[in-house]
Amino acid sequence: MKCLCVVPIVTAPRVAQRLGNPVPGVEVVVLGCRWMGLASLPGHRFAADTPPCMHSAPDPASVRTVDDLRSFVHSLLCARENLLADQFQTRVTELRQGADCCGLQFHLQGPRSVTLSAIWTRQQNVVYLYDARGQRYGKISLPHRPTSNPVAA
Repeated sequence: MKCLCVVPIVTAPRVAQRLGNPVPGVEVVVLGCRWMGLASLPGHRFAADTPPCMHSAPDPASVRTVDDLRSFVHSLLCARENLLADQFQTRVTELRQGADCCGLQFHLQGPRSVTLSAIWTRQQNVVYLYDARGQRYGKISLPHRPTSNPVAA
């Protein structure tokens, strides 16, 4: 009988260091190693179905609608703090200048006091990402402008 040990990327280097050579009867599956550049740990198998919120960066080219934009930003915010996407929700608020919508604000409340946010500007078609300290950590230009009218949720 073979034992399966699934390890998140955060603990992968420590597990690999402790195990050294693979232990007989234990198969170590490391989540997200390709994303972290650790795909060459000897004797370990890497999970192909790593949850997208944890380790793979979503593709900005896939954003075509406002719903795509919401899930894109949600994935990016979850990835920042290694949050599980299905455990937390992202609130969306419409930003207005006069009567016109000029962008969207995304707000994710994580565990404890972790609050992440992002702003999408309609005119520049850019997403600005902010960490829990309120400091901007990313700016992503989208190749396609999301279609359909944004609705605050």
